[in-house]
Amino acid sequence: MLKEKHGTSNREVDILIVQSIAGHKIQIAVECRDKSRKDDITWIDAVIGKYADLEVNKIVAVSRSGFSQPAIEKAIEHKIETITLKQALRRDWPNEFIRLGICGISLKYTRLDRVRFEIVPELTEKLQISFLVNSNEGECTIGELIQFVFQQAVNKAIPEYLRQNNLLTLFKTKADLLKPFLIEQHTPITTDLHFIDSGGVHHKITGLTVRTISEFSVDDAHVDHHIFGIKKALISTAAVSSDNLGNLKKLEFIQIPGSNKIIGSIKPLNNAEARS
Repeated sequence: MLKEKHGTSNREVDILIVQSIAGHKIQIAVECRDKSRKDDITWIDAVIGKYADLEVNKIVAVSRSGFSQPAIEKAIEHKIETITLKQALRRDWPNEFIRLGICGISLKYTRLDRVRFEIVPELTEKLQISFLVNSNEGECTIGELIQFVFQQAVNKAIPEYLRQNNLLTLFKTKADLLKPFLIEQHTPITTDLHFIDSGGVHHKITGLTVRTISEFSVDDAHVDHHIFGIKKALISTAAVSSDNLGNLKKLEFIQIPGSNKIIGSIKPLNNAEARS
């Protein structure tokens, strides 16, 4: 029984295969039918509706007698795999591979959501963007300081945050990439930044917390899957754009039966490889 993501009902799944891949739980649902005639598009429509609100990574429809062509086409459109009972019985289900999807991402935009100042002594009035901030390097307004901090976040802090963190932890699925991405970072101020409020009181800025919201452009890459070797390892490869100039990088991932790890590599793709 699987609980609906946005509802309270539990739905019955004929067979549920659960496996851990690279530290993430993968769920494969199998729906089965035992009819004397080929199953038509009506059953595929029912499967699509049933799983619209269930947390599964893959759906396999198994029919003893096979499927009509419209049913197969509809299943392909909704990424449902259709197989016959004979094919299912020959399959090594415990060692099924995950057909990885690969995409390239680029930062579409970032907006400033909030800036919080740490001020000593505490400010008793509202912080005004017109207040003049003084430092050893000169002076600027609070508004200009906020703009500077925001640009630093876009150009340095956010790219560095993405480099230092495991992207597969931050974005477990493609759906995560399509959501607004929030980063909140605290920066202690070690230089002398101070301002005078409207009452003539001197205040020192000791820290800043900046919260930004970003959105990514996501481009699906064509992925080639090849099974090779005695152990039937699966290699998945794709080329993705690595910068605004259109330079490509080759991503390669290998899955080995019995292992819960995916081995990956990234390397530049030369012009000859790109053309082929």
